[in-house]
Amino acid sequence: MSFNNNRFGILTNWKHALFLRRVETPNRKTLEYFLLELNRDGRPLSMLKAVVGMVLLAENDWFYASPTPSSVPDGQLFGTTLPAYKKRREAVAVAHEYDMRPINGAYPCQAIDFRIIRFDLSSARRGANGCTVFLSGFRWDCDIPVVCKVVDALQYPDAADYLESEARVYAALRDLQGKVIPKLYGFYQVWGILKLLALEDVGEAISENEEISQGLRDKMRAALWRIHDAGYIHGDIARRNFCMKKNGDVFLVDFETCRLSVDPLELVDEMEQVDML
Repeated sequence: MSFNNNRFGILTNWKHALFLRRVETPNRKTLEYFLLELNRDGRPLSMLKAVVGMVLLAENDWFYASPTPSSVPDGQLFGTTLPAYKKRREAVAVAHEYDMRPINGAYPCQAIDFRIIRFDLSSARRGANGCTVFLSGFRWDCDIPVVCKVVDALQYPDAADYLESEARVYAALRDLQGKVIPKLYGFYQVWGILKLLALEDVGEAISENEEISQGLRDKMRAALWRIHDAGYIHGDIARRNFCMKKNGDVFLVDFETCRLSVDPLELVDEMEQVDML
C-alpha cells in the first residue's frame, strides 16, 4: 500500500478496509486507523468515496507507509527510461491515441492504464454521483486541456448507465464535435471501478449573474439549432450547460438527458427556453 501527500492511506482485502492517517505527537510519529466492513447491510461502500484521496484526488507525490517522504513507489509512474517510454506509448495506443472512434454507432468503454491518468486536483468539482476534473499531460506530444466526467460505476450503476448513454449521443453527434459540442477524446474505465468521458475543454459556463446580450443569445440558439437539426433534443436547457471559449464560440455540454426528438413542437419549446435564460 502507499500514502499520498495528504497523509492518508487505505489497505483493503475488498471485504474490509483499513483507513490510515499519519499523525505527529510531541514525542513521536504514528498512525491512526479505522476499520470498516465494505459490504455491511448488503450495500457496498462507494469505492470512489473510499479511494478519493488515493486515486482521484491524490496528489502527484506518493509516499511509502513510513512517515518520511521518499521517491515514487515502483509502478506508480512509467519512469524516464527507454523501456518505460515504450510502455507508456503502448498504454497510449491502447487508449486509441486519445482519438477514439465510434464502433457501430457507439464508443467502446476502453480500459486505460491509470498511470496515464493524471488529474489536476485543484479543478475537481463534485456532483451528485461523481465529479468533473481536468487532466494534466493528457497528450504526450502536446498540451491539450481535457475535462473528465467521472463516475463510480460500482456504487452508482445508474450514473454509469447515464454516462454510457451520453457517450452514445456523442457518437451520434460526432459531426458536431469541436463545433458546437465538445470533442470526445475517449470513453474509459479504470480498474472496473471508475468510468470517465475525456472531453475537450470548451471554456467557462455562462454565469447565472451575467447579462446575456442579444449576440450571445443568438450564438446559444445557433448551437442548439445544430443539435435540433440533427434530430436531437438536449433535454436540460440551463446556463451551466452553455459554455463559451475565449474566442467567443459557444458550446453545449452535458448530454445525459439528450435524446432523439419525437415531436417537432418539443424542439420549438426547447428553443424558447433559451430566450428565458
